[in-house]
Amino acid sequence: MPDGVIDADTIEPAGGNKCASCGSPHLTEGKTPLCSECREKFINYPIPNSIKAASFVILLIVVFSLVTFPAQLNSILLLEKAKKAIENKEYVTAEKNLEKFISKNPNHLEANSYLLITSYYNDELDKMNTAYLKIQDEKYEDEELLAKVENTIKSAGICFGSDSLHNYMEVADTLLPLKKRLTDFLSTHKDDLSAKLLMARINLSEKEYDEAEKIYDELYAVEPNSVEILDGIVSTKRMLHKYDEAMKLCEKTLSVNKQYVSVLAQKARILISVYKEKESLKLAKATVELNPKDAYAAATLAIAYHFNKMPEDRDKVLASISNDSEESAAYIQIAKDIINGKEKLR
Repeated sequence: MPDGVIDADTIEPAGGNKCASCGSPHLTEGKTPLCSECREKFINYPIPNSIKAASFVILLIVVFSLVTFPAQLNSILLLEKAKKAIENKEYVTAEKNLEKFISKNPNHLEANSYLLITSYYNDELDKMNTAYLKIQDEKYEDEELLAKVENTIKSAGICFGSDSLHNYMEVADTLLPLKKRLTDFLSTHKDDLSAKLLMARINLSEKEYDEAEKIYDELYAVEPNSVEILDGIVSTKRMLHKYDEAMKLCEKTLSVNKQYVSVLAQKARILISVYKEKESLKLAKATVELNPKDAYAAATLAIAYHFNKMPEDRDKVLASISNDSEESAAYIQIAKDIINGKEKLR
């Protein structure tokens, strides 16, 4: 053993008032009876390299944990916030939190499953499809979550079209107008909900509101919680000036998704139609805050500003709406027609 290094294993209990190491009777104060020379040697005893290395590793782990834990905690909180928002039927809030979480955890099964659900309730079918592609081959341990996903996919089926409708359209004469092809298909498939929904949408776009209403009423009787059907039937009742019915259907829709942007915007337009301009403006502002990129919500806010005699704010909002699609362009034009008196809102 090197000089100056004391092996602690060689120390034996001292008898009487002697140093426990060397037996010297000259003790210093302390719990273990040691002389001053032995006590100093023990104090200066070298720390083994193995202990130093282990301590360094532990230090690194602690530092790493301190650095990464806040980010991990924030990520976990995002997912928990999303789940809580889903429980509250606040699907826009849920989707925002899920997208932040997924940006850090792109293949997280639970998060992508919930994103599929929120995308459906927010009428964002492209996002829903993207989420589906990520989870379609995954195995679930959470049977309850799997059931929710399957039920959502089933509900969304009406939006994507039935197999029968797809097969028919593949062989139908493409020179015929879509409405004619749908009419022919429905003559032999009267209960196909996806075909009925498409027909109702066509009638609504062509301002054949009575025909649209008839079909939407039939669809609503079968699928009263379908956000797609509810959105369409609210539009139809509103265009027929059946404001009481439209408002009740708005509330029904918002009981399914409290943050359904399209229906919130429609409710704001109904409020204008029944001369509740201030209420309309308040709701239109809140709706745009939910989704600033939604062209229909922004156009509604511009209309609300107009009826509240705030032309500068109206024009500012109209100018801010992105005109990057036919749909957006149509919303802008309708808003301008209402503002110019070409189209009546009440």
